[in-house]
Amino acid sequence: IDGNKVSLVKTIDLVPAAALLSHVAVSPDGATGVATRNGDAKVAVVKLGPDSISEKATLDVAPRPYAVSITPDGDPKANGMFTVIDISGDQPKIVGTVDIGHENLEGAMMSNDGKWVAGVAHGGSTRPKDAPQFKPNGMLVMYRLDGDKLTKVSEVPIGAWSQGVSFSKDGKTVAAQNMIQKNIQVFKTDDGKLTDTGQKIEVGGGAAAIRSSTDR
Repeated sequence: IDGNKVSLVKTIDLVPAAALLSHVAVSPDGATGVATRNGDAKVAVVKLGPDSISEKATLDVAPRPYAVSITPDGDPKANGMFTVIDISGDQPKIVGTVDIGHENLEGAMMSNDGKWVAGVAHGGSTRPKDAPQFKPNGMLVMYRLDGDKLTKVSEVPIGAWSQGVSFSKDGKTVAAQNMIQKNIQVFKTDDGKLTDTGQKIEVGGGAAAIRSSTDR
C-alpha cells in the first residue's frame, strides 16, 4: 500500500478450497498473519515477508472458526468458542479457550487498548421459528482480556442474524450490526458493562462488515 495506491505483489495458495479460508488478521509489526479455516476447524499462522508468505503453524481449534483479531502486543483471538493463541514464539500454541454460552459466534473485535473483546452471536435467531433452539434475537457479549485469560463481563440482546461489531477509538462505544433489521445498534460500555443507548443507525441493506476510524 503506497498512499492511495494498492498493488498486488504475489498470490500464494495457502490452504485448499475446502478449508474455507474466512478471516485474516495481521500482527502490528506486519510479520505474522493469522487466518481462520472455517471448513476444517483450523487456524493457520503464517510468516509474512516483503514478498512472501510461509506457513508457521496450523492449529486445531473449535469447529467453524471465523472471526479473528490480534492484540496490540501480538496475540490473536479466533472464533467458535473464543480461542486465545500465543504467536510470540517459533511454535504458536493455544493458551486458552472460553465458551461464550450462545451459538454461532459470527463477529468479533478487540478494543484498541487490547483489554476488551466484543463478540456477536446469532444465539438461535437464524433458526426456523418452529425449531426448539429458536430465539428472536442474538447476543452481544463483552469479555475482559487479562494476559491469556478471557472473562465475560456483560452481555445484551441485539437483533437477528447479526454480523460485525466495532469499538470507538476510546473503547467507550460499541456498534453492532443487525442483518435482518438493517441497522446498527449503538452501545455504551463502562468498564465492560454494556448499556443500550437506544440509538439505531438505519442502513440501506443488510449490515455485514464494519470498522471504526482510529482517529475518533
